Amino acid sequence: MVLTPRWYQDYFLPHDKQEQERNNLQHEISVEVHDGELHLCPVANPRRVLDVGTGTGIWAVEFAKRNPDSEVIGIDLNPVPQPAFVVPNCRFHVADVDEEWKFTRPFDFIHVRSLGEPADKRRLFQTIYDNLVPGGWVEFQEWILYVQSSDRSLEGTGLQKWNKLMAEGKSPLDRRLLLLRGPSLSIKKLGRSLFYVLEYKSLLQRTGFQNVVELKYAVPTNTWPPGRQSQKIGALQRTNTLQVIDVFSFGVFSQGLGWSKEALDKLLAEARKDIENTRIHSYSTLYGTQRFPPGYSSLTRIRMTVYCQKPPSSPAASFDTSGTSPKQPRSSMS
Repeated sequence: MVLTPRWYQDYFLPHDKQEQERNNLQHEISVEVHDGELHLCPVANPRRVLDVGTGTGIWAVEFAKRNPDSEVIGIDLNPVPQPAFVVPNCRFHVADVDEEWKFTRPFDFIHVRSLGEPADKRRLFQTIYDNLVPGGWVEFQEWILYVQSSDRSLEGTGLQKWNKLMAEGKSPLDRRLLLLRGPSLSIKKLGRSLFYVLEYKSLLQRTGFQNVVELKYAVPTNTWPPGRQSQKIGALQRTNTLQVIDVFSFGVFSQGLGWSKEALDKLLAEARKDIENTRIHSYSTLYGTQRFPPGYSSLTRIRMTVYCQKPPSSPAASFDTSGTSPKQPRSSMS
């Protein structure tokens, strides 16, 4: 294994063809977990849709195909690869979500998936609020990378050791306040937290959103659970995890914990074997109301979804329709 980081711009993960393919795989997992749905919030016939952190643009293109009357815009810090086919109601822009948004008209629906921990969550949520029409919806989907096992099949494994070092777990996952006060030492050294998404619900409510719904989906690490759909999801997730574990670990272990390449290689070899081992009942969490199958025990990447609505009676944000702000010129993304 060559521990060479493939970072691009400010991404915590790389931006190259391999990572783009993995992003498309994660899209497939997300859609499969959600029974074919591209979103869970009850938005209907949105005229304008924004996909934040669009990555390869796969979600935006699929949404535009399913909703030909919607205008769909995808933004990302890096250029979006040329789609295999052109959808006339979908376009992309290079933009940093942490900077000023330059849209001249608000959106009916804003979709945010696998963005990672924002530099300033409160500012981002306020920006999203200001760029929604009254009654508009925003939906977030994120992973929580944390290993747990209800049947103790994970105990003493290399996978558990790897994840504990990633997170420096000081409490079980459901003890939210402790997690938020004491996230990973190693991730924290890099300015990151594995559990940032657990703050979203309260912060969104403070921003002024209503009808805030928080959902969690347990995603099996491999094909250990019975059932055709669970096994399909598990096979996809196994590939997803094996593809990302090396590069995800590099910065944390080398920069955050000071590990040598040799020590990390050894631990990752053990973790990879455990990811393949169907005797270890591990699952991930997809953030979005609690939906843990009975008896689940597994590699937790918990996939979580949070969606909420701007109050219908909210006054509309002041949009600069001329394409300039009072302070300085700016180019509009429409």
